[in-house]
Amino acid sequence: MAFGYRYWMVYLPEYDAESYLLFVHNPAGSTKLRSYASGRERVVGQPSTEAVFRQTEDGKTRHECEPHKTDDAGFWHHKAHLVDDNGRRTRAYSSTVCTSPVFHKHVGDVRWNQLPAV
Repeated sequence: MAFGYRYWMVYLPEYDAESYLLFVHNPAGSTKLRSYASGRERVVGQPSTEAVFRQTEDGKTRHECEPHKTDDAGFWHHKAHLVDDNGRRTRAYSSTVCTSPVFHKHVGDVRWNQLPAV
């Protein structure tokens, strides 16, 4: 890891329901959550590592990745789309699983779980 920084692509729908985000944590405990969905870097929050890990699942909605410059928006934009293409299958609804009250939105051949709007 470059200087102890750790990088994850995470799916956190409360920050961005359409794309994976880059979550960076440094040894001092500082964090940044960045979106590259538009093709440019945008900081969307600074949640704690504990909160991100509690809200995501390793290998499904959280994927550790190699360090890379955060200002390389093209790299991270591409990475978010690669992870998201795999994540769509992971987050896709399975009709054999019972879930809490949710409704489902169809996008192409994928059906997404969504919590009702409040």
